[in-house]
Amino acid sequence: MKKKRDTCLIIFLLIFNFFNYEKVLGAPSCLEEDDNLENIENVKNEESNIGNDDKEKKEENDSSTNKKDEEDDKEIEISADNKIEVDNEQGVMIVTGNAFVKEGVTSLKADMLTAFTCETKNGDTKILQINADNNVVITSDQGNAYATRGIYFVEEKIIELYDKVKLEKEGDILVGDKGIFNVLTGKGEISIEPNKEGGRKKVYGIIRSKKKP
Repeated sequence: MKKKRDTCLIIFLLIFNFFNYEKVLGAPSCLEEDDNLENIENVKNEESNIGNDDKEKKEENDSSTNKKDEEDDKEIEISADNKIEVDNEQGVMIVTGNAFVKEGVTSLKADMLTAFTCETKNGDTKILQINADNNVVITSDQGNAYATRGIYFVEEKIIELYDKVKLEKEGDILVGDKGIFNVLTGKGEISIEPNKEGGRKKVYGIIRSKKKP
């Protein structure tokens, strides 16, 4: 009897893990518009409490926010040499063969791009995340980035980079195993994985001196 109960428990766990695995692989879901409205209201309340000492910092944040809003208003262009596969039910788009995606002044190129989409309440399709594989190249007005793999979080304008990562901005170069790049601000971060086979032992960089205007 105990053996039978153990067998049933194992089957239940396998089924449970299978559905959880499928959930992880599934496309991300859209944020509720009510949540967005609540966030906007919270921002307004915070602004009313900001003192004079924080005004300069707030202006910098507002500049990035306005730039992000401008990027969000632009259409996303997609092209490929081989094919573009779209699965609206799963919210997945696969672009292969010199795959190219452009949003405003930011472009992402790789051998294969996998975009996760969702449908808004208005019936529009929104791209939330783009996974890039092999020969990844990101270009923007804030600099360029290169890697073997990358994940672009469209809403946050953040790109995570993995394997043979290189960041370039105004002549400065950083090289490592992992990196994060903000396409709005141009801020980047590089790290290494020394315990990984083939990983770098040190972060490498070239910083060029710049003359003040």
